[in-house]
Amino acid sequence: MNIDHLKYFSDSVELGSLVKSAKMNNVSPGAISQAIKKLEDTFGQALLIHKKNFFEPTEKGLELYHHLEAFLLNYQKIQLEISSEEKMSGELNFMTQQSLGEHVISKGLTHYMKKFPLIKTNLTLGNTSLTKKKLDAREVDFAILLDNVELKNCNTLELGEGEFVLYKKTNSASQYLMTGDTPECLHFQKEFIKKHKKTPEINLNVKSWGILKQLANQGHGIALLPDYIIKPSEKKYVNKDLSLSKYKIIAAWPKSKALNKKSKVFLNLVENTLANSKNSKLA
Repeated sequence: MNIDHLKYFSDSVELGSLVKSAKMNNVSPGAISQAIKKLEDTFGQALLIHKKNFFEPTEKGLELYHHLEAFLLNYQKIQLEISSEEKMSGELNFMTQQSLGEHVISKGLTHYMKKFPLIKTNLTLGNTSLTKKKLDAREVDFAILLDNVELKNCNTLELGEGEFVLYKKTNSASQYLMTGDTPECLHFQKEFIKKHKKTPEINLNVKSWGILKQLANQGHGIALLPDYIIKPSEKKYVNKDLSLSKYKIIAAWPKSKALNKKSKVFLNLVENTLANSKNSKLA
């Protein structure tokens, strides 16, 4: 019995679509249909009932699907234990925010691509909303993001941590540049009111830390930013007496999908890069 055929069937039932299963497994929808037909011939049972524009699993198909959940996870774990890192190939699909991609992931990604040239790496940049959508649809192996979002259907792994800071370029800056009603901004406003007995003057709300940093560098205000976006040579913080939010950088992946070895090796590189960066800042 072909393990891939079992995975095609399991993914089809979980995603509710032969087309989505085909996309996830990099094969044609026809290949998915043929694989399921072979499984039905092997078991001597109909596994899916096809209706107009959709399908549903039969009683035996649903029973097989539930058995496969544990079986396929164990199979993936076995693969991780015995496969060779040096000869790893295939694709690595993940996503992150642009600021994390530029300031946190790029160094580890460069090293990874040099070490494993047979792996085709596909990185998608997107906001939190798109990240959650891609994870729920299992269209990526994992995502790297901050822990300021709820991810009920995902496993998570902490890669690093830091804090938000208030950053300015000129001493004349007095207005604040924010990313709107995000948790770190709401926390800042609460702490500001507690200390100064008034609300902070917010000049602009932009959903981009990169743009906020550029505006701060041009003297347009004081930006609330994660510390990883600021180089040691350009640090200029204000209001250090305010208690600002901390953050964790995490990797997230669907609970029903084990991390493959390619993903584990890459995330270990990112974790080591963050640890080395933190140590160099403390030195």
